[in-house]
Amino acid sequence: MNITTQKFHGDSLAKTYLPWNLLGTVVFSRIGELSPVEIEMQKLDETRKVYFQSVVRRLEDPCVTFDNLADKWERETKFSSSTIEMVLNPSYQKIIAMGKQVIPFILNRLKSKPDHWFWALEIISDQNPVPESKNGNFNEMVEAWLDWGKVNGFIE
Repeated sequence: MNITTQKFHGDSLAKTYLPWNLLGTVVFSRIGELSPVEIEMQKLDETRKVYFQSVVRRLEDPCVTFDNLADKWERETKFSSSTIEMVLNPSYQKIIAMGKQVIPFILNRLKSKPDHWFWALEIISDQNPVPESKNGNFNEMVEAWLDWGKVNGFIE
């Protein structure tokens, strides 16, 4: 069944047939105005866009997402001397929210570009392989986490 959209042009009436069935609804509107059905169709289109954008975000490669967030975090915190500021940065927090899947990405980045990834690693893994005697020694902390990553199969 075709739906008829009737638009008024002064005294004349023009009819346009739409190729879809909107539950038998006949759509009437004045020139330049959207009918209630057309408004609902626009809302439906917007809802579909939002849904598919969320699906695409979920399907995006986690490595790419991690790299983008890590690069952004580095740019936003490169002049910060506060560890608290670094770990509370939204990009850093989003990386933590990605969960265990990012552990290999963090460890590889730690190996190639050492930075303050210790907090994220400890939160995500629920472990801390750094002995108390090495706390505060950045290079030894990096080494302890990389050794932990190798032993636990996250990196080679």
